[in-house]
Amino acid sequence: MSVGEAKATIKRGLQSAEHSRRAIQAVMREAAEARALAAQTLHDSRHEEVKQGLACLKAAEHELELTARRLKATVDAATSYLSALG
Repeated sequence: MSVGEAKATIKRGLQSAEHSRRAIQAVMREAAEARALAAQTLHDSRHEEVKQGLACLKAAEHELELTARRLKATVDAATSYLSALG
């Protein structure tokens, strides 16, 4: 693979990673909204299942945040590598 081909492949990967990051951010907003709505709807409930459900929603938000950070780190590293290639 030539340097030009490597750069083209990296650029395609960067586009995919950025697209994925934007999609994850949109899902993060929806997840936060869903958790807030669920918390408001169920605020007086003391059922264990409700507590577990809200905890699952919070855990899902956390995983989305971690994924978004990983994608950003990937984009940053690939961008740096692309710059190093010239």
